[in-house]
Amino acid sequence: MTKYSNLFSPIKIGSRTLKNRFLMGPVKTGLEGRDEFANEWVNFYQSRCTDHGPGLFIINHGAMSFSGRDQLDAPVTDNKFFNKAFRLNSFLRSRGSEVMLQLMHHGMDAAHFGAVSSSGLINNDTLYKSHRIPNLFVEHFIKGYALLAAQAVTQGGFSGVEIYGGKLSLPNTFTSPVLNKRTDQWGGEKRFKFATEIVRRIRDYIGPTPLLSYRLTLMDLLPGGNRWDDLVDFAAALAYEGVDMLSFDIGLLSDSIPLYNDLTPKGIWYPFIENFSAETELPVVLLPPEAAPDEIEASLGRDAKAVAEVAHELIADPQWGEKLYFKSDEELIPCVGCASNCITSTLTREHTPLCCIANPYAVFPFTVSRKELRTQGNCLIIGGGPAGMAAAEHAARRGLNTVLVEERPVLGGMLHLASMIPGKEHLQDLIRLKEEHLLKLGVEIIKGVRASGIWIRENYPHYKVFLATGTQPVIPDIPGIDSLNVLTFEDLLLRKASVGHRVAIIGDSRIALDIARYLVTDDKPLTSEEWLRAWGIGDPRKHRAGCQGMIPFIDTLPRSTYIITDKELRQLKESLREAEKLTDMQWIRMNGVQTLSESLIDTIDTVSVRVLSTKDSTPTIYRIDHIIIADELEPRDELQKALEEEGKEFTAIGSLKEPAKLFGGALNAKSGINAVEQVFSKK
Repeated sequence: MTKYSNLFSPIKIGSRTLKNRFLMGPVKTGLEGRDEFANEWVNFYQSRCTDHGPGLFIINHGAMSFSGRDQLDAPVTDNKFFNKAFRLNSFLRSRGSEVMLQLMHHGMDAAHFGAVSSSGLINNDTLYKSHRIPNLFVEHFIKGYALLAAQAVTQGGFSGVEIYGGKLSLPNTFTSPVLNKRTDQWGGEKRFKFATEIVRRIRDYIGPTPLLSYRLTLMDLLPGGNRWDDLVDFAAALAYEGVDMLSFDIGLLSDSIPLYNDLTPKGIWYPFIENFSAETELPVVLLPPEAAPDEIEASLGRDAKAVAEVAHELIADPQWGEKLYFKSDEELIPCVGCASNCITSTLTREHTPLCCIANPYAVFPFTVSRKELRTQGNCLIIGGGPAGMAAAEHAARRGLNTVLVEERPVLGGMLHLASMIPGKEHLQDLIRLKEEHLLKLGVEIIKGVRASGIWIRENYPHYKVFLATGTQPVIPDIPGIDSLNVLTFEDLLLRKASVGHRVAIIGDSRIALDIARYLVTDDKPLTSEEWLRAWGIGDPRKHRAGCQGMIPFIDTLPRSTYIITDKELRQLKESLREAEKLTDMQWIRMNGVQTLSESLIDTIDTVSVRVLSTKDSTPTIYRIDHIIIADELEPRDELQKALEEEGKEFTAIGSLKEPAKLFGGALNAKSGINAVEQVFSKK
């Protein structure tokens, strides 16, 4: 008998009974619209549909129309998709799970000339002005939702549909008083009419039996957003028109607050949803970031009509449900809450199938064109970072004799350094689990050895060599850069170098933001109440839209920290938004970090730095105790050059191969797997 009796008990939603009380929320796999990966897309969901897997899957495959795309090249939900989905849904429903299609229209969030919304406002992030939908054409969009819902049920074999009405989506541009400036029958106090008409029309088209869910924004987190009582009345209207379940989103804008990354306490939104559940008759869905299993169990115990949404945990561990039912949460592969969420594009903006550092096999190609892999051979991998560990695991899985060599006393590489940043300590658990898994697979792990060409030739002369030695910080050419008070981020994190009370960080990269967080964040994590207060989030029953009406404030630590960058503030904001790190910058600035934009360091001495403005070359001298280099990276290629001189054959993998493109653990891991596939494929 499982100890999670609430989680694995059945629940009735509408006319259907789900086999348990957790669902898999919408996931962007990076395979949407790519016909060549149809088998991989189907397998992604099939592998998570176990006996004790999710009772419900919610699938988002693309926009419902051209105007609803977020980008011009984004996929749409068309006949090809429904033919593929029918094959998947037949399997999922045969295993006792229900499947819903999320109907998505990006509305104001669409970054192209065809964007539409209720009021024709400008999106300051995309810089596109959406077109106001004339009164005459509102019916066209309502009917479009209904037709697609009917097609999903009849042609796609879905159990029902979910209407996405959160953030800047088309329905929410009508329901949000911040976005709806109309004065006709679709605005003002009648702003919810568009959404309720969509629900009514869909229910007319699909009939009473299929499931119908609506995802609304619980708190706009902007002044003038929807009041709590307005949302309660809206939920009652949705229930009257035929909605079976409510799910939620938080925040009108995506980058205003860290809603789902490693800065966000687990289960932070559960209490708000529980409060809303007490005022509606509909079943409600607990929003990620997912809490620990014991907390999910307790929350489901408090609310008999609640269902937990699990997405990232199921990406990291497809056997999440099975392990909780039969074993314990100690054997779960943890989701590490990547700051960039689950990666589906590289830093050079190339699209890639979903990458997960916790589970490099989350989306793994197995098309018939892939060559068969040899099951005999010797594999020597130098470097125990994400790429090296993933390559070693894949080689061992294929039956190859595998040796993994790491210069440091611990595995992990840059992942190990990242685990020292406050809020990312859980990466240490992931590294430990991966090392234990490698040992179980029979991988020989050698630590504390600096491999050289001679060492490889003497000890492993007949092994295929893979170099995963990673990257190192680029030392800028600045007078005084060799001063004793200049450190790299590796000196700070790995060697635990002490720093003074006045610190300057050179760079604006992800690493620079992490170093700033390391310097200014207390070791003791904030409680949920402290975190909400820091971001100015209050009880939406008392504070309209969750805005507490205060400037977010955290007690500043006794250290002056500067980030020095040559970018304009606007350019910096854009680059951080693309990397989904804007909230990280907001967090460290709330903690007292100052940004010196459009600035270059002219000279460094032991007590100060001389900074020049890029506009007028005006010099400013800052008293600084230590300078930390955390900007560009370059390949750590000493061993690579030595092997090239000796004529030794090798394969470079991970960030050693392409430091600009493959920055990040998940992309590195996939690079290691692909390299083993290519080298050991049968000719």
